[in-house]
Amino acid sequence: MSGKPFTERKVGNVGFVIRKMSEKDVISVARISFESGFHSWKESDYFAELNRETSFSYVAENPENKDEVIGFIMMRPIKPDAEILNVAVKKKHRRLGVAKKLLEIALRKLKSECFETIWLEVRESNSRAIMLYRNMGFRLTEKRKNYYSNPREDAFLMCFKL
Repeated sequence: MSGKPFTERKVGNVGFVIRKMSEKDVISVARISFESGFHSWKESDYFAELNRETSFSYVAENPENKDEVIGFIMMRPIKPDAEILNVAVKKKHRRLGVAKKLLEIALRKLKSECFETIWLEVRESNSRAIMLYRNMGFRLTEKRKNYYSNPREDAFLMCFKL
């Protein structure tokens, strides 16, 4: 059973609806994840995280084709902090505001639940994501050497104070 949509957004001719992630979304989420370079995450990892009692996960879907997931975000809260584990959007839907809206929904949810600090890691080479995070108020706190594999790369640790 899919979650009830709670936001709709239209950018030009492209629209999307954001709702809670369900188990039926996991295959699509795993594909988007792999396309986005998250090679260490498998379908079983997404099922496990989705079924974690404390996790929050949302998808953006095409409102004209409810089976098409175009982006997602997964968060693991451990009060007073929370970590954004993954946020990714299908290549053909990037730069349309999907990731920004997913982040806005996530931050609003975490703020309503009285979280204080949100953390995430991002590849050093992912300049578009870094710019998005900075524009939303995340700040760079440290660099983690060789954090990512396939390919090996440093990560920036970023945080957002609610």
